[in-house]
Amino acid sequence: MVKLINWRLMKLENEINVESKVKEEDADVLILPAGRNKLIEYFKSEDIDTKEKLIIRQVKRGKLVKEAKKLKGEGFSVKVIVVTQSY
Repeated sequence: MVKLINWRLMKLENEINVESKVKEEDADVLILPAGRNKLIEYFKSEDIDTKEKLIIRQVKRGKLVKEAKKLKGEGFSVKVIVVTQSY
């Protein structure tokens, strides 16, 4: 079982079923660009006491490339979720 922390999904996240994508990917961090300079990061972690798997959702403002490079430099494996919208 995976415990979800700070998990209130936006419409975009519901449309692409982001929860299943995060669970099946091997990367430590997944980044979803959600608008101009708005990023949603999903960190995979584990509770130290119970060994329960956690997925932490964090909304940030910033540049995608800069944030990905920063996380890579800290030793995380990073993947970006790219979504195309059709009109």
